Amino acid sequence: MKILLVEDSDSTRLYLSVLLQQYGYDTVIASDGVQALALLEADHAIHLVLTDWLMPNMDGLELCKRIRSMSLQRYVYLVVLTQKSQKSALIESMEAGADDFLFKPVDKDELRVRIEAGRRMITLEQNLAAHNQQLQQAQAQIQRDLQAAAHTQQSLLPKPCCLQGYQFDWRFYPSQWVAGDMLNYFPLTPEHIGFYQLDVSGHGIHSALLSFALYHRIINQLGHSGLLLQATEQNGLVPTPPHQVAAELNQIFQSEDGLYFTLLYGVIEISSGLVSFTQAGHPQPLKRDAVAQVEYCGSNGFPIGLLPAADYETQQLWLMPGEMLLIYSDGVTDCQNLQGETFGGKRLVTVFSEAQNDSTYSVTHELGQVLCRWCCCEASELACSSQNDSEQACHWCTGKTFEDDMTFLVIQRET
Repeated sequence: MKILLVEDSDSTRLYLSVLLQQYGYDTVIASDGVQALALLEADHAIHLVLTDWLMPNMDGLELCKRIRSMSLQRYVYLVVLTQKSQKSALIESMEAGADDFLFKPVDKDELRVRIEAGRRMITLEQNLAAHNQQLQQAQAQIQRDLQAAAHTQQSLLPKPCCLQGYQFDWRFYPSQWVAGDMLNYFPLTPEHIGFYQLDVSGHGIHSALLSFALYHRIINQLGHSGLLLQATEQNGLVPTPPHQVAAELNQIFQSEDGLYFTLLYGVIEISSGLVSFTQAGHPQPLKRDAVAQVEYCGSNGFPIGLLPAADYETQQLWLMPGEMLLIYSDGVTDCQNLQGETFGGKRLVTVFSEAQNDSTYSVTHELGQVLCRWCCCEASELACSSQNDSEQACHWCTGKTFEDDMTFLVIQRET
């Protein structure tokens, strides 16, 4: 450890420097505070300053104050030497930024133990700085990993599109980098379209990992007999009734760590518009007819992953030309504004009924903007997750986080 010795007395300076060298310390000499500051700025290996109080040009207390005001990338331990024995002198030096205090004439053993104490403090500070750097590096790596995971999750989401006369569009707002929400829609047979939205309990990495697993499990055998399709006696394939899909997922994903998920899974019969679906703890979907009247559909079921013996039922509704279906996670209705008021089902119904009926995009875009304005101010921006307007940005407060993930899907049968 290198020590800066600041002393205007030649004899005292020589005596102390000899002692410090005997104790094994590399010593740099200064005769006043001005010279000491220049040496301290130039030599980053100096970690301890042993300074006299009374000196010309700049005294020891002013030196301490100047050092404490400097933007150094290291901590410098300060020891003040003085012949003043009053308690007030000790307090004054500590208030100036000193760490320790020695009376003149200096006892060599006391000097040794005080400098050793300073060395231990500096070592602790250096170790802490090294640990902090490691933590910062680890945090940066975690952020990069989370960004990669978020990109992966985004890539799993389907593109807004039209499938055989049915338009699909959505919005996806994770509460953190990654979300426990997931949605998808896909051709199931030449006569059917399948779709689902799920919401894993909690949010963040733990929930996202389960949503990833569910995504791959659900689409794993798409086009073959399995979870979503079952074989007929004529060796054809027909959709598995939605309640059976929920029941099988409930058997597969019984959780030991408290995680569960809600699900709305449905099958659209393309020609007739008949929608067969099951709710497993998921919010009731909203249906909007051709004259913008909105009603709740279905009845709530039991979340998946909590009870092995839970029962599920298949429910049905008709989607006529021009009509829309809105499916959403509870993060939408539970979203709070700055005053702590939840968005609620009534507002959701109102926005859905009053939104322009040009396309599913216009509805999802308008609902997304309303939610953004509800949650915070309109002055700042956060890019929302949508394939349709990935280059645009929703208004959102900088640094705003949500209590839960928010996801909604709009399905419209074309006229």
